[in-house]
Amino acid sequence: VGSRKPGGEQRWQKWTLPDEEGPPSVPTFETEDGETFGDQFVVGLALDLCNEEQLVLVAGEEKFAPSPVLWAATSHGGLVAWTVVHKKAPVDSVTATYPFMRSPEPLPTGDQAAAG
Repeated sequence: VGSRKPGGEQRWQKWTLPDEEGPPSVPTFETEDGETFGDQFVVGLALDLCNEEQLVLVAGEEKFAPSPVLWAATSHGGLVAWTVVHKKAPVDSVTATYPFMRSPEPLPTGDQAAAG
């Protein structure tokens, strides 16, 4: 994951999936006959920086700051999500979050959307 912030220092960091989840994969889908499964493919990706849940890799052990979520839209209309982790990424000492994470913003209401 990298930053394209204008004027800022370009810095890349390696984020991975928690070990027990294994490599990311897109699940197959059940066909209409209910007896066979078909492949589906990723048709879109989004990186969610608004996650507010702490990540716990092993119950009762160390908690990590809320981490980014990678969302994938599939060719069969599915939505798959993976939470990624960087165990050594610096965390803001005041907010206990990664500095690049954002607070969620409410969607505009009908009146606000029409005016905007």
